[in-house]
Amino acid sequence: MSKGHDLVIDDGRLVIPRNTTIWIPLGLPHASSAIYKDADQFLPERWLEANAEYMPTESETLRLAQEESVLRA
Repeated sequence: MSKGHDLVIDDGRLVIPRNTTIWIPLGLPHASSAIYKDADQFLPERWLEANAEYMPTESETLRLAQEESVLRA
């Protein structure tokens, strides 16, 4: 977006002057029941994707490191 001119939205009903800093509270969408079912609950699994590969657990990391050291020997 250019900082050289005002931002005109909704046919001029909203004008944001150039060089205006806009702050968006990032936590609000995550607490919106319009977006998430049970938005007020701590449910981190809602962001997990089926069949996705995530960071290995500590025990998996240790096992992989041991396997790698055996292969190098």
